[in-house]
Amino acid sequence: MNYYYLASSLPMLRSEEKPPVSTGDFLAAAARELSEANYENLLRVSIDPEAANPEGAAREFAKWETLLRNAVLRIRAAKYPELADDLRHEDDFFSEVAPGVQEALGKANLLEREKALDAMRWRKLDDLEAGHPADFDFLAVYKLKLAILEKNAVRTRPAGEKNVDDLANLVLADADRRSGNLTAQ
Repeated sequence: MNYYYLASSLPMLRSEEKPPVSTGDFLAAAARELSEANYENLLRVSIDPEAANPEGAAREFAKWETLLRNAVLRIRAAKYPELADDLRHEDDFFSEVAPGVQEALGKANLLEREKALDAMRWRKLDDLEAGHPADFDFLAVYKLKLAILEKNAVRTRPAGEKNVDDLANLVLADADRRSGNLTAQ
């Protein structure tokens, strides 16, 4: 089934920009156009590969995302072997993932690493969107791209500085607690 009216009414999504619409607003518009079953399937679409993603583009993305996350874990497990326990079953193979992850994790800045991984995700979603101008797969890809944009929208300098301050305060509080325990003995 095609959803030309809904697809044409949606604002264009651009990588690394603020989301022009919220997922809630997108889903509200979709609820008016989709059958109940298709709407329920759209609700299940998630960037989390462990979610119960429906068939089609969402399922393909979940397979790809699992491979991406496993590639990250394999690299990190070289330094922290216990991470290898978190590897997930892979249903497919995508040759671009391992070299892309290697390049992304080679960046010194953590934010730049995440941006590089998200750029890989965006390219995969562009590939999955091709040939689906207004069908359910288009809507599933749109929701996944919105999830990436919304995740990145909360990453601001003040939010980052607050996170660093909160972490530093936790470390200092733990150090104070430990030094208090040591002097009490």
